[in-house]
Amino acid sequence: FDRIDTTPRKQGVKDHEQGGTILCVITITLFSGLPQKQSRRITRARTGFYGRRAARAGGAVRQGLPGADSEGKGHSGGGTVMKFVLASHNQGKLAEMQRILGQLGVEVVLQSELGLALEPEETGTTFEENSLLKAKAVMEASGMPAIADDSGLCVDALNGAPGVYSARYGGLDDDVARYRLLLENLRGAGTRAAHFHTSVVCCFPNGNVLEAEGDCHGTIAYAPQGENGFGYDPVFFVPELRKTFAQLTPEEKNAISHRGVALRAFGEKLKE
Repeated sequence: FDRIDTTPRKQGVKDHEQGGTILCVITITLFSGLPQKQSRRITRARTGFYGRRAARAGGAVRQGLPGADSEGKGHSGGGTVMKFVLASHNQGKLAEMQRILGQLGVEVVLQSELGLALEPEETGTTFEENSLLKAKAVMEASGMPAIADDSGLCVDALNGAPGVYSARYGGLDDDVARYRLLLENLRGAGTRAAHFHTSVVCCFPNGNVLEAEGDCHGTIAYAPQGENGFGYDPVFFVPELRKTFAQLTPEEKNAISHRGVALRAFGEKLKE
């Protein structure tokens, strides 16, 4: 139990006459060895505590994280209560996360803004495993909450491919080349049904892990359409809107996209 006097010292005034507030900091260490069910309950409780504590702190403290600005303003224009590092260099992902999480007072920055250039190897066999690998690596390097997502396009006629290998489909490193290969592989396919899947994972310095998932179902277009978005967006067609992802405005896409669904679910968990 530590006591920290947060009040500026007044010159010429004795200690016992100083006014102000004492901030109490309690450090709790949880040990393993608890029954499995009890351990899970404690993990959920700690996650909720972290979120509530951050919400109370407001923009002035922002969980004591590095890089806090004096105004405490996030991308939503309101008080920032948390700052997350995105375990990615993808500007498109950053923009989507800023738009959605900014409404909760969460500021999201690229790891490059902290001088990091990590490229954790994605050795997982599921989206969740890869997200966890990336978030944990950046959290450990930065000492700050790190958020990562692993997303992919799963096509029925290709037995779920490209799936977790969407970003390196066919060994190609260009978006256009990858979706052209996809269209070629779907020639003569009986179905063009597909869905995007996202797994979002955030690792906190206190050991907590928060996860959420999201899907968006559609079909693969016969030719690319639209100029917005990134990745496979030009060939992912949403029948209800009669548009591809690349033809949607950012607001329209966020309302239905796999990443938007996952981030909103993540936000709800963060508020618990």
